[in-house]
Amino acid sequence: MKRVFIIHAWGGRSHVGWLLWLQQELKKKGFEAHGLNMPNTMNPTVAGWIGAIKKAVGTVDENTYFVGHSLGCISICKFLAQQHNKAGGVVLVAGFKELKVPELMEFGKDPIDFESLNKKIKHRVTVASDDDDMVPAKRTHDFAEALHAKEIIEHNQEHFTECAKLPVVLNELLKMK
Repeated sequence: MKRVFIIHAWGGRSHVGWLLWLQQELKKKGFEAHGLNMPNTMNPTVAGWIGAIKKAVGTVDENTYFVGHSLGCISICKFLAQQHNKAGGVVLVAGFKELKVPELMEFGKDPIDFESLNKKIKHRVTVASDDDDMVPAKRTHDFAEALHAKEIIEHNQEHFTECAKLPVVLNELLKMK
């Protein structure tokens, strides 16, 4: 059975908006779907977030998939970089590889070896919004290039925080085999 782990953004929760909608839709389609609420969401640490992901996921395999939003994306990448097994895929929404927010600088330390990481993820997709003022589409484009990921640009979705549904994420997960 395919397992999907959904990781929210800084200051967020996984049981709201499109994250909750996605979890419910995946369950309807027979997936095991988990919306993880990360610890200390307003004052996150790399160790705390990666530890929470590790505890929830256990062993990664090709039936393990991840969806991340913003800070959740880099957290997923840092987690998977530490794994030995290959994951089935990732859909990373408003992701980035470099941080410029002082409160999150810890997440920018210890850069990710993307060439090594790419070998650990079978399917890679990024989603950006053309009007995102928090993570501009150019930053997600650079992230996608480093991941050798399929890039999708949505229109007028800002930072995806107000979306009730995000069908593109569900559709991309359903394509992954």
